[in-house]
Amino acid sequence: MQVGAIGIGQAGGKILDTFLAYDEEIAESPIRSALAVNTAETDLLGLTHVGDDQKLLIGEDTQNGGGVGADNETGASVTTDNIERIHDSLEQMPRHELDGFLILTSLGGGTGSGGTPVIARHINSMYDSLPVYVVGVLPSKREGQLYAYNAARSLQTLLQGASPNNPSHSPDPDSERSGRTAKESSDTRLIGPDESITEAQETASTPLVDNIILIDNDAYSRPDESLEQAWKYINRTIAQAVTDLFAAGEPLENKRIPESVVDTADIKQTLNGGRLSTIGYATSHLETDTTQTLLDRVRGTDSTDLNNHDFDQQEAELRIMNLVREATQTALGFDTTLESVTTGLVLVAGPTDVLNRRGIQRSRDWIQDQIEAPAVRGGDYPRDQPEVQTALLLSGVHESDRLRELYAQAARARQTIEDIDDTEAADTALTDPPTPPDYEHHI
Repeated sequence: MQVGAIGIGQAGGKILDTFLAYDEEIAESPIRSALAVNTAETDLLGLTHVGDDQKLLIGEDTQNGGGVGADNETGASVTTDNIERIHDSLEQMPRHELDGFLILTSLGGGTGSGGTPVIARHINSMYDSLPVYVVGVLPSKREGQLYAYNAARSLQTLLQGASPNNPSHSPDPDSERSGRTAKESSDTRLIGPDESITEAQETASTPLVDNIILIDNDAYSRPDESLEQAWKYINRTIAQAVTDLFAAGEPLENKRIPESVVDTADIKQTLNGGRLSTIGYATSHLETDTTQTLLDRVRGTDSTDLNNHDFDQQEAELRIMNLVREATQTALGFDTTLESVTTGLVLVAGPTDVLNRRGIQRSRDWIQDQIEAPAVRGGDYPRDQPEVQTALLLSGVHESDRLRELYAQAARARQTIEDIDDTEAADTALTDPPTPPDYEHHI
């Protein structure tokens, strides 16, 4: 699956940079074209794998390259004011070669949480034939109420699209044909999280994105780690999992053919299973003899080639099953359970001889039984590497204690804002304070 990847804000840019670095390592990439958008010049300069022509600094006239802090209202406003420049950069992407857009962002900061809905709305209105997916990182609980408030607002705006009371702000799929300008296709308005994240689906005319892959900072962080250390690990895990999933259906340079192919249609159909998704990722290093023998040198062969190594198949089967269970139980990017999703996809990557077909099928069957879904898609991805990697895509998340907690934290933050300055809070045109979501209805 080939995507145009857009990193928005500091975290989004770093995730995009990590994607491109990982793609260089494995010489495979689902990213056909890339763009980093930010209001902070220093953050853009720190990206080492994103090309200079792929970096776009916005808001220089108002923010002077210093960013917007954690103010997502300003982030949305600046992004809207610069939407024509963003549009010009998007026009440089080979859209006819893309299967969709992938927005990478933090939902808790200022530029990312405020700018993502604006850019998503614009892409929907101008390029409505291509799906828009978001990899959205939730803030750590250690980052405080303001970041939770930003995340709840951004998440709800992406899910709800336009305000039910203001349908004129909904995306117009005919905007390009009607001659609508780039500026007119965007909107600065952010929706305040209402009483239920699930009810956002029922009251909205059209969501701004096709799916949001949620990653929780706290899912991978450890108590003895700094947030910066946790972010690096999270960014790397996101890059590995999403790259493996999205690149699996592309032609392999090593000419090895998968037993069961995961293609673009499989990924899209899985993501169509619900508005919220998450990923799981687990790896196991392969212990092999890496010494080239004298006979190898005489014959010109290499017994260290992992794809020619004689692996025990029963061990390979158990390894895959254990990795899949690990990915679902301890290595999920977001706090949910298999019983709380509606569909899934399993991908196992590694040397051909360890991609045990029975192990992959039994793992798919196990997940299918847990989800009680009609089908769980899956396949293998032959790759020359000394490890086995399992990537899961679980879609249709409809229950999560973490989201309830996030919304409750956002409600407290809103109350604090109102207590500080009732007049200023009224000017933001937000909806009523949120309460923890009710998950009686599927998202």
